[in-house]
Amino acid sequence: DGIRDYKVTGVQTCALPICSLWNAGPASMTTLRRGLVTDTETDAALPAEFALQGNYPNPFNPTTTISFDLPETADVTVQVLDLLGREVMAIPSQTMQAGAGQAVQIDASNLSSGIYLYRVIARGATTTHMQVKTMTLLK
Repeated sequence: DGIRDYKVTGVQTCALPICSLWNAGPASMTTLRRGLVTDTETDAALPAEFALQGNYPNPFNPTTTISFDLPETADVTVQVLDLLGREVMAIPSQTMQAGAGQAVQIDASNLSSGIYLYRVIARGATTTHMQVKTMTLLK
């Protein structure tokens, strides 16, 4: 079947195509088995794509947290717009690491009650992502 067992007992061996040194103590012994790769592990902590999760709480007064997933390190800008599309607030761009559950907090103390749009723009090394959602400010 083409599968071979190799015994290694704390000495350098070149029975495999690549030499290795197993040195975990005099009583250590392991069996190396040669075969097929059936699966690979991926880094589950990194999301596959950009996703704007939303804001919490919603409705809010006067602060809310906007959550999103970043597949790569990116410069993130958040813009708050009124329903006519005019920018009423901008959060300065900040570099954020890749990962799920990244967040930016908004303090809307200077805005009046109403429904607002917020746009999250993430400019990474290879792509730029942008998504828009709504939030409600109640005072």
